[in-house]
Amino acid sequence: MKVAVVNGGKRFQEVCEQVKAGKSPYQFIEFMACPGGCVMGGGQPIMPTVLQAMDTRLTTLYASMKKRLALYNTQKA
Repeated sequence: MKVAVVNGGKRFQEVCEQVKAGKSPYQFIEFMACPGGCVMGGGQPIMPTVLQAMDTRLTTLYASMKKRLALYNTQKA
C-alpha cells in the first residue's frame, strides 16, 4: 500500500489533480492544512509527557482561578 501525507496548501492541488486524472500512485492520502501538520492534530503522535504537562498546567490554572474567585467574593461581600 502506498501512502501519502500532504501538508500545507501548496501540494493540495497537484495531488488532487493526480487523483482526478486517475494517475495517483497512492491508495491512502492524508491531507493536513497546516504546514508540517497541525499541532496536536490527528496526524500527530500522542506523547504522554505533553499530555501530563497539559494536565499539570490546567490543574494549576483551575486552582488559581478558584482562589481568585474566592478572594473576589470575599472582597465583594
